[in-house]
Amino acid sequence: MKKSVFFGGLFFRPDFLILGMAVVLGLLLAGGLTPFDFKNTPPSEGEFEAIPVVPAKGDKSLQLKPITFKQCGSTTAVDLVLDRSGSMGSKQDGGTKIKIEYLKDATKEFVNLMSGESLIGMQSFATTASIDFKIDKLNTRKDLINSKISSLSPSGSTNMAAALTYARDELKVAIPKFTEYKFSLILLSDGGWNVGGDPTNVINEIKGLGVTIFTVAFGDKTIVNFMKKSATAPSDSFYSPGNDELKAILKQIAQKICKE
Repeated sequence: MKKSVFFGGLFFRPDFLILGMAVVLGLLLAGGLTPFDFKNTPPSEGEFEAIPVVPAKGDKSLQLKPITFKQCGSTTAVDLVLDRSGSMGSKQDGGTKIKIEYLKDATKEFVNLMSGESLIGMQSFATTASIDFKIDKLNTRKDLINSKISSLSPSGSTNMAAALTYARDELKVAIPKFTEYKFSLILLSDGGWNVGGDPTNVINEIKGLGVTIFTVAFGDKTIVNFMKKSATAPSDSFYSPGNDELKAILKQIAQKICKE
């Protein structure tokens, strides 16, 4: 008969005690008992991440929604259409920075979610529009597009139609060139168009190309209905009442795009 050993207030058989200690040591060496650093370790594909969700009307509490994180992969294609009109030079929601600075921060975070094989393009609009970044694989060009985002400066009126026309033309070239990709467009503005005409027709043309349109109204409730009609579906339209919500909204859109 094997004798028991008194350990930690309990009696154990020596062979069981040795086996248990070996299992614990093995787990420690493999990292099985090491706490996971959720704050500093980015989630990998299939893991969960707490995404801030825009609170319901009247609810000022910060809500967290755990959703599956998925790195944007080799079939993700996104075209950004961004407002740089004069109103983007004003402060919003008591923020310390002007609105376009919050747009820049949120958009850069969005771009950083894309993989090198993702396609990305960017147009911006004020009184006139510009093609800031032609639709192509991101690869090592993240620094270049982030530089283009940083250079956005608010001025002038809101010619949404001109930027969307550029976007349509870019998409017409890119879609047949990259047939395996799923294309999306994100339209972000803090106000309705006031020069260049109604963009509804060109928006419908873009939808006709099979592109999913996401819209974000930033601070101005008067354009919410227009933005909902412009989006592919009501669930693809978002309203950001302030600066804090903008990053969360773009991150939710990124998650939606990457899951498709």
